[in-house]
Amino acid sequence: MMRPLYTIFIAMAALLSAALPLRAGAPVFSGIVESNAGEASGAADGFTWRAEQFANLRMKADAGDRAKIYAAFNASAVSGKEKELAARTELERLYISINGESVDVDAGYMRMAFGYGQAFRPSDFLNPPNPLYPEARQKGALGAIAALYPDEQTKLQLFGADRTDPYVQYRGYSRPLAGASGELHRSEFSAQALYAVQTPVERGSSDAVNYLGASLKFDAVAGFALDSLYTYDSAKSPSTEGLQFAFGADYSLLKGDLYLLGQYFYNGDGSLDGDEEISDLYGSERWNRLKLEQRVPLEGFSDYYRKHYLYFSALYAFDDFTRVTGSILCAPEDGSFVPALLTEYEPFQGLTVSLTGRFPLDQYAFGGGERGELGADHCGYSSSLLGSVKLKF
Repeated sequence: MMRPLYTIFIAMAALLSAALPLRAGAPVFSGIVESNAGEASGAADGFTWRAEQFANLRMKADAGDRAKIYAAFNASAVSGKEKELAARTELERLYISINGESVDVDAGYMRMAFGYGQAFRPSDFLNPPNPLYPEARQKGALGAIAALYPDEQTKLQLFGADRTDPYVQYRGYSRPLAGASGELHRSEFSAQALYAVQTPVERGSSDAVNYLGASLKFDAVAGFALDSLYTYDSAKSPSTEGLQFAFGADYSLLKGDLYLLGQYFYNGDGSLDGDEEISDLYGSERWNRLKLEQRVPLEGFSDYYRKHYLYFSALYAFDDFTRVTGSILCAPEDGSFVPALLTEYEPFQGLTVSLTGRFPLDQYAFGGGERGELGADHCGYSSSLLGSVKLKF
């Protein structure tokens, strides 16, 4: 049975009363309340509509002079075509942050971010972004990070995390990992490198999985970012299948009113070669394996099955209150793509009204040819329109 919302506040209060010393300041609450309504056409069950009331509530509290406690959770009520009203709550963040004289430590359920890429960021392997849905809130990981600063421009980190999902659901066990990273910041560039080792895919095996990541960003007229990750399973021979990298550039013009971004993403782990169709995966042994890894689309696009992808976006600000963003995600190997258009207006500070449209397209949609990875059949809809009213407090 779903716990009512007030139990979350009771849990927060209990945590604060147990953890905070008497001299701690009062907790600060903030968040977002959002009303959404949308429709999708051409889905498997025909026309569908959806209405949602969403809230992201956050808390920050000082615990003495050197520590802070952070907590956040999501609450939503959703209804749609042929569906009863459903309400749920979800923990988004719950961690402590301690600032020592020489070492900073964060521990709990939190965002553990790596890399500098925008739409694609391979080295952010714990919680990678999805360029098709950039507004989606990225999930956290349960773990800890210890950061050391040898000087103002250098940062060294030791981290560990428990990758519980999706392995508990399908394999009955989690796969923790541990690693280290380093960052170097100069006026000309910023660079990051990381290494992590994760427990084996198969229980009882001694073949660990290794991650090597590197990121670089620099300015040369435009801003450039290179982000890469190499994954090596000790049970397999090294190959280019473990390589992922993204290279992109962004540029502002018209006195900053127009912002342009372009990125290329190479996915060595793609299950499809250029001459294979997305339908070749369905029902195959590879598809069953991808299901076990939760890499099949539950609600729309969820993973990359091909080797090459492109992303472009342009944001134009008409004034301080009105913005329009156009974007397109492409899979050039099968000719499929998803254009999207987002319009935003701020009637007053803290309130944003937006309208987003997405349109998955492939060769089949234009009267012939194959169905593509970013086409309507695989994404689950041929068009979608979402209206949102968001209030920050």
